[in-house]
Amino acid sequence: RPQLGPARLLYTGNIKLYRGAKEHVKILENVPEAELFLIGRCDNSLAVALQQQSGSHNDRLHIEGIDKYVPHERIIEYYERERWLAGLAIFRPNQHTDRKELTKIFEYMYYGIPIICSDLHSLRNIVSKHECGLCIDPESPQAIADAVRYLIENPNEASRMAANGQKAALTNYNWGTQATKLLSLYKRLTY
Repeated sequence: RPQLGPARLLYTGNIKLYRGAKEHVKILENVPEAELFLIGRCDNSLAVALQQQSGSHNDRLHIEGIDKYVPHERIIEYYERERWLAGLAIFRPNQHTDRKELTKIFEYMYYGIPIICSDLHSLRNIVSKHECGLCIDPESPQAIADAVRYLIENPNEASRMAANGQKAALTNYNWGTQATKLLSLYKRLTY
Protein backbone atom coordinates (compact mmCIF):
# COMPACT_ATOMS: atom_id res chain seq x y z
CA ARG A 1 0.00 0.00 0.00
CA PRO A 2 1.99 3.02 -1.18
CA GLN A 3 1.90 6.38 0.55
CA LEU A 4 -0.09 8.74 -1.65
CA GLY A 5 -0.38 12.50 -1.36
CA PRO A 6 -0.15 14.17 2.03
CA ALA A 7 0.93 12.49 5.23
CA ARG A 8 -2.32 10.89 6.32
CA LEU A 9 -3.09 10.53 10.02
CA LEU A 10 -5.91 8.38 11.40
CA TYR A 11 -7.87 8.47 14.64
CA THR A 12 -10.59 5.90 15.29
CA GLY A 13 -13.13 5.79 18.10
CA ASN A 14 -15.43 8.24 19.78
CA ILE A 15 -14.35 11.80 19.03
CA LYS A 16 -14.33 13.78 22.28
CA LEU A 17 -12.36 16.62 23.83
CA TYR A 18 -10.87 14.39 26.54
CA ARG A 19 -9.81 11.99 23.78
CA GLY A 20 -7.65 14.70 22.21
CA ALA A 21 -9.93 16.00 19.44
CA LYS A 22 -8.52 19.54 19.57
CA GLU A 23 -4.93 18.30 19.91
CA HIS A 24 -5.40 16.11 16.83
CA VAL A 25 -6.82 18.99 14.77
CA LYS A 26 -4.00 21.33 15.89
CA ILE A 27 -1.63 19.11 13.87
CA LEU A 28 -3.10 20.57 10.66
CA GLU A 29 -1.88 24.04 11.61
CA ASN A 30 1.57 22.86 12.69
CA VAL A 31 2.25 20.33 9.90
CA PRO A 32 1.04 21.76 6.57
CA GLU A 33 1.48 18.49 4.67
CA ALA A 34 -0.66 16.48 7.13
CA GLU A 35 -4.19 15.32 6.42
CA LEU A 36 -6.36 14.14 9.32
CA PHE A 37 -9.11 11.52 9.33
CA LEU A 38 -11.24 11.30 12.49
CA ILE A 39 -13.45 8.22 12.24
CA GLY A 40 -16.01 7.66 15.00
CA ARG A 41 -19.08 9.12 16.63
CA CYS A 42 -18.78 12.90 16.97
CA ASP A 43 -21.44 15.26 18.25
CA ASN A 44 -22.37 17.82 15.62
CA SER A 45 -21.48 20.72 17.93
CA LEU A 46 -17.96 19.34 18.44
CA ALA A 47 -17.56 18.69 14.69
CA VAL A 48 -18.47 22.32 13.98
CA ALA A 49 -15.98 23.50 16.63
CA LEU A 50 -13.23 21.31 15.15
CA GLN A 51 -13.97 22.56 11.62
CA GLN A 52 -13.80 26.15 12.89
CA GLN A 53 -10.56 25.38 14.75
CA SER A 54 -9.01 23.99 11.56
CA GLY A 55 -9.78 27.29 9.80
CA SER A 56 -8.01 27.55 6.46
CA HIS A 57 -6.83 23.93 6.88
CA ASN A 58 -10.41 22.60 6.86
CA ASP A 59 -9.88 20.89 3.49
CA ARG A 60 -7.40 18.55 5.22
CA LEU A 61 -9.81 17.58 8.03
CA HIS A 62 -12.14 14.64 7.41
CA ILE A 63 -14.70 13.57 10.01
CA GLU A 64 -16.88 10.52 9.51
CA GLY A 65 -19.49 9.84 12.17
CA ILE A 66 -21.09 13.22 12.86
CA ASP A 67 -24.10 12.44 15.06
CA LYS A 68 -23.98 8.78 14.07
CA TYR A 69 -22.34 5.53 15.02
CA VAL A 70 -19.58 4.24 12.72
CA PRO A 71 -19.72 0.42 12.47
CA HIS A 72 -16.50 -1.42 13.24
CA GLU A 73 -16.52 -2.90 9.73
CA ARG A 74 -16.24 0.65 8.36
CA ILE A 75 -13.31 1.40 10.67
CA ILE A 76 -11.56 -1.73 9.38
CA GLU A 77 -12.07 -0.44 5.84
CA TYR A 78 -10.15 2.68 6.85
CA TYR A 79 -7.35 0.61 8.42
CA GLU A 80 -6.96 -1.38 5.21
CA ARG A 81 -7.53 1.54 2.85
CA GLU A 82 -4.00 2.83 2.53
CA ARG A 83 -0.63 3.20 4.19
CA TRP A 84 -1.26 5.60 7.07
CA LEU A 85 1.59 7.69 8.40
CA ALA A 86 0.32 7.11 11.96
CA GLY A 87 -2.61 6.14 14.10
CA LEU A 88 -3.30 8.75 16.77
CA ALA A 89 -4.20 8.33 20.43
CA ILE A 90 -3.31 11.70 21.92
CA PHE A 91 -5.47 11.59 25.03
CA ARG A 92 -5.30 14.14 27.80
CA PRO A 93 -4.06 12.61 31.05
CA ASN A 94 -6.77 11.67 33.53
CA GLN A 95 -7.48 8.75 35.87
CA HIS A 96 -9.38 6.89 33.16
CA THR A 97 -6.86 7.18 30.32
CA ASP A 98 -3.75 6.69 32.45
CA ARG A 99 -4.85 3.18 33.47
CA LYS A 100 -6.56 2.06 30.29
CA GLU A 101 -5.08 0.00 27.48
CA LEU A 102 -6.80 1.43 24.42
CA THR A 103 -8.27 -1.00 21.90
CA LYS A 104 -7.28 1.36 19.08
CA ILE A 105 -3.58 0.87 19.97
CA PHE A 106 -3.87 -2.89 19.36
CA GLU A 107 -5.86 -2.30 16.17
CA TYR A 108 -3.27 0.14 14.82
CA MET A 109 -0.58 -2.43 15.62
CA TYR A 110 -2.48 -5.28 13.97
CA TYR A 111 -2.96 -3.29 10.77
CA GLY A 112 0.69 -2.18 10.65
CA ILE A 113 0.11 1.50 11.44
CA PRO A 114 2.82 3.34 13.45
CA ILE A 115 1.42 4.98 16.58
CA ILE A 116 1.65 8.51 17.97
CA CYS A 117 0.17 8.47 21.46
CA SER A 118 0.22 10.20 24.81
CA ASP A 119 3.13 9.34 27.04
CA LEU A 120 0.88 7.68 29.60
CA HIS A 121 2.08 4.70 31.63
CA SER A 122 -0.44 2.24 30.17
CA LEU A 123 0.38 3.22 26.57
CA ARG A 124 4.14 3.57 27.03
CA ASN A 125 4.29 -0.01 28.37
CA ILE A 126 3.03 -1.26 25.01
CA VAL A 127 4.32 1.25 22.43
CA SER A 128 7.85 1.67 23.79
CA LYS A 129 8.25 -2.00 24.65
CA HIS A 130 7.48 -3.03 21.08
CA GLU A 131 9.06 0.03 19.41
CA CYS A 132 5.91 0.53 17.33
CA GLY A 133 5.44 4.27 17.69
CA LEU A 134 6.20 7.47 19.54
CA CYS A 135 4.97 8.50 23.00
CA ILE A 136 4.68 12.26 23.36
CA ASP A 137 3.48 14.94 25.77
CA PRO A 138 -0.22 15.30 24.85
CA GLU A 139 -0.24 18.89 26.09
CA SER A 140 2.60 20.03 23.82
CA PRO A 141 1.50 20.90 20.27
CA GLN A 142 5.20 21.19 19.38
CA ALA A 143 5.98 17.65 20.59
CA ILE A 144 3.00 16.30 18.64
CA ALA A 145 4.05 18.14 15.46
CA ASP A 146 7.67 16.98 15.92
CA ALA A 147 6.50 13.34 16.15
CA VAL A 148 4.49 13.68 12.92
CA ARG A 149 7.44 15.32 11.16
CA TYR A 150 9.79 12.61 12.45
CA LEU A 151 7.68 9.91 10.78
CA ILE A 152 7.40 11.95 7.56
CA GLU A 153 11.17 12.50 7.42
CA ASN A 154 12.09 8.95 8.45
CA PRO A 155 9.96 6.60 6.33
CA ASN A 156 12.22 3.61 6.99
CA GLU A 157 11.84 4.08 10.74
CA ALA A 158 8.06 4.46 10.30
CA SER A 159 8.02 1.18 8.34
CA ARG A 160 10.08 -0.52 11.05
CA MET A 161 7.62 0.67 13.72
CA ALA A 162 4.69 -0.55 11.62
CA ALA A 163 6.30 -4.00 11.23
CA ASN A 164 7.20 -4.18 14.94
CA GLY A 165 3.63 -3.34 15.92
CA GLN A 166 2.13 -5.87 13.55
CA LYS A 167 4.48 -8.61 14.76
CA ALA A 168 3.67 -7.81 18.41
CA ALA A 169 -0.06 -7.82 17.73
CA LEU A 170 0.11 -11.17 16.00
CA THR A 171 2.33 -12.83 18.61
CA ASN A 172 1.40 -11.14 21.92
CA TYR A 173 -1.98 -9.44 21.61
CA ASN A 174 -4.35 -11.90 20.01
CA TRP A 175 -7.25 -13.91 21.36
CA GLY A 176 -5.11 -17.04 21.69
CA THR A 177 -2.66 -15.43 24.10
CA GLN A 178 -5.34 -13.42 25.90
CA ALA A 179 -7.64 -16.45 26.34
CA THR A 180 -4.87 -18.29 28.19
CA LYS A 181 -4.47 -15.32 30.58
CA LEU A 182 -8.23 -15.03 31.09
CA LEU A 183 -8.67 -18.76 31.80
CA SER A 184 -5.75 -18.63 34.25
CA LEU A 185 -7.42 -15.73 36.07
CA TYR A 186 -10.74 -17.59 36.23
CA LYS A 187 -8.95 -20.63 37.59
CA ARG A 188 -7.26 -18.57 40.33
CA LEU A 189 -10.55 -16.90 41.27
CA THR A 190 -12.55 -20.11 41.49
CA TYR A 191 -10.08 -22.23 43.50
